Amino acid sequence: MLDIKEVEKIAKGLANHNRIKILLALDKEPDMTLFDIAGEIKTGFRNVSEHSRKLVAGGLITKKYRGQAVEHRLTQRGKEALRFCKVIK
Repeated sequence: MLDIKEVEKIAKGLANHNRIKILLALDKEPDMTLFDIAGEIKTGFRNVSEHSRKLVAGGLITKKYRGQAVEHRLTQRGKEALRFCKVIK
């Protein structure tokens, strides 16, 4: 059975152009920090931080702690969601 709440989290993860830019950036270069992502998509650190929180909640990206740095990577769900975005463009 379809978990509607889970689908809602995924949809919310995709419901912003900056979040999609984050997915595209991580697809191109995995293991980026928030500072790396902010530079890549040309937006502020706090903006990227808030958007990444929603992407993690939707299961679209993961965070991996490396000392003081936090690296981000697409999950399989994130890759599939990005593929969906490319198909419907």
